[in-house]
Amino acid sequence: MERTATEQVEAVGSGSSAACQCTLDPEHILARVGEWVALARDHLHSRAVGDGEVTGVYERREDVRARLEALIQAEQECCSFLEFALDEQGDHIRVTVAYPPGAESILALVVPELGE
Repeated sequence: MERTATEQVEAVGSGSSAACQCTLDPEHILARVGEWVALARDHLHSRAVGDGEVTGVYERREDVRARLEALIQAEQECCSFLEFALDEQGDHIRVTVAYPPGAESILALVVPELGE
């Protein structure tokens, strides 16, 4: 059963360890989630979850890169426990997010699954 964005935001607060808390209030988290979901809906080609990281592969375009860079910068301000790497490979932009134990609930918000 798919969870709504509000349910996902609530899960972030309840399922994360104290060291892995986003500092945004729920209203701003919903807005940020909306930005990630819109970007994923329009430009995400694939998503892979590995041990301690999640990778999203996006369409390689300057406007997509600019949006990703802005979102990554914003995430680093409120979720400093996440580590981001962005690189271009062929026709794609790869964003890898490394996370510590306890931050799993945040990943679906930062790199949404396809179809959400």
